[in-house]
Amino acid sequence: MVISNFVNEATLFFKLLRTDFNEVGALFPTSSISAKALCSELQRHRGTKRVLEVGAGTGAITAELVKWIGPGDQLVVCELNPVFADFLRNRFRNEPEFKAVSAQSQIYEGSVLDLPADAQFDYIISTIPFNNCPADFVGAVFAHYQRLLKAAGVLSYIEYIAGRTLKQ
Repeated sequence: MVISNFVNEATLFFKLLRTDFNEVGALFPTSSISAKALCSELQRHRGTKRVLEVGAGTGAITAELVKWIGPGDQLVVCELNPVFADFLRNRFRNEPEFKAVSAQSQIYEGSVLDLPADAQFDYIISTIPFNNCPADFVGAVFAHYQRLLKAAGVLSYIEYIAGRTLKQ
């Protein structure tokens, strides 16, 4: 199942990468090692939490996140690309670990900049390919993250090595 998921995710990434590198920005889904590192702060949290994942793609990070969503927690998965958003919806309908938290989860299809600033989160995990984005967009996203994040909240993000080089 794990190998099958990876092959399905990698195939979808490659297909979309060829049509819109700027939006996808990575050659493959994020590794499970990176996913665990990005989600490590969730392990320390006591009590209920609200989690926002931005740029979920095929759900490589989401697969780790759903393990840490407990009763009363909320997960919002933000994905701009409609093909990836549909892939994620399918995972929440069909995969046991995703399905277990589907009632507490929401897929937001659109730009994170369109999320209302009053939607406060304890954790934001971002995999937006910032290397592929204009500087003003990156600044706007980080400013919005500040508005979305609760005072004691945690932002974790990843940047892809050689993104600009591959783009060129």
